[in-house]
Amino acid sequence: MSELVQPAKYFLNQNEIAQLLGISPQAVSIAAKQRGIDSFKDGNKAAYNPSDVRSYLESRGVKYPQRVIAFQMLKGGSTKTSTAFNLAVRLNQYGAKVLCVDLDPQGNLTDSFCYDVTNEPVFFHVANGECSLNDAIINVSDSLDLIPSDFENSTLDFLITSKNRDLRNFIANIIDPVKSRYDFVIIDCNPSLSPLNISIALASDQILIPVNPDKYSAKGLKKTIEELTRIGKEFKHTFDYNLLFTLYDGREATSQKYLIEYGTHYRDRLLSTVIKKNADVKNAIDQKKTIFDFKKAAAREDFDLLAQDMLGIRNIGKKEGRA
Repeated sequence: MSELVQPAKYFLNQNEIAQLLGISPQAVSIAAKQRGIDSFKDGNKAAYNPSDVRSYLESRGVKYPQRVIAFQMLKGGSTKTSTAFNLAVRLNQYGAKVLCVDLDPQGNLTDSFCYDVTNEPVFFHVANGECSLNDAIINVSDSLDLIPSDFENSTLDFLITSKNRDLRNFIANIIDPVKSRYDFVIIDCNPSLSPLNISIALASDQILIPVNPDKYSAKGLKKTIEELTRIGKEFKHTFDYNLLFTLYDGREATSQKYLIEYGTHYRDRLLSTVIKKNADVKNAIDQKKTIFDFKKAAAREDFDLLAQDMLGIRNIGKKEGRA
């Protein structure tokens, strides 16, 4: 397993944990010390690494699920990669063990983690028997790993078809040996109809489809669901898929129009959390940061709530009845 040359540092500060649990920051500090959990300074605030956040939340009864989540959408520019990136980071900050698998040959998720993949193995080399999966995994931060991508992965479809690989199990067989080490395996797919994406879908517990407020996104969504339906019939498989509305702007009539349209046509498939249109999402990537480094970003809370929903910890403080 390789390491990132300059690993990013992802953590939660004491106030964020207190807000999640509905208790005071002082209560967090006292409880952490009682459990031998050490903090460090983030500016003038106490902060905790993901593994320590996990220890603390598990002591409060939080149980971490295990899921393989694929981000698929046939329309490019749907915020698929930026959403996968920020979700993965926030899940990790909440203590989840996360493996990101970049299977888009453009390697944008890899770039988001500031990793230079030159002369390093990617998924194609694993699939072609040139190295083990562990050889391709790099450590990004505490409990957060990445399998990077570059244009070598553009030949994965040829590999699958030319060697008659079993679509149902091609991806599953490769990731299954390491899957138990993680709570979430997050796969970023390329925006295409392909054997690779079919195999990814079949290996996933959940497919997240980012949708935007425009007609091209609506057409891409329709085709994506048609493809999932076709694959499901062919392989006798039922997919758990959800729509995630991104680039939402409450001031625009088109956002309201498509929110109603998606909610009407896809009902309970549409997640309740929407991601606001926010220039800071792009700014964060350009500055080699995450949306959570922008304390006043409009989309920051949206990504936070999405991660909480995935972990099942939203409103945990209210559920515990703590003021």
